[in-house]
Amino acid sequence: VGTIFLYYIIGIDYIVHGFAHLLDSPSANIFAVFKNEFETDIMDAFNKSRIGKTETVLVEGRRGVYLYGRSSAESPDIDGVVLFTGGEAEPGEFVQVRITGEEDGDAVGEMI
Repeated sequence: VGTIFLYYIIGIDYIVHGFAHLLDSPSANIFAVFKNEFETDIMDAFNKSRIGKTETVLVEGRRGVYLYGRSSAESPDIDGVVLFTGGEAEPGEFVQVRITGEEDGDAVGEMI
């Protein structure tokens, strides 16, 4: 099933990027919005499967009330991030985060 989703995303990506110059702007935007929503739904499902697990996260900075960073599951510029509370840490530090939820493609957790 995962392979089918991967091919589907690659196909949509090919349509959006490979043929965007052939589509008028509203059509290209519809494909881009659909692709982004579909990818977010996949990441939310994956992040729900992580709830209750503890992961090592590399701290990258602060976003509002959250610190944020990446675990081994998040690729820069492709995937979401891990948003977390529960302590202070500096960018570049590794911390342990228990995943407690998901929000718009990002994992949410508590630093332990």
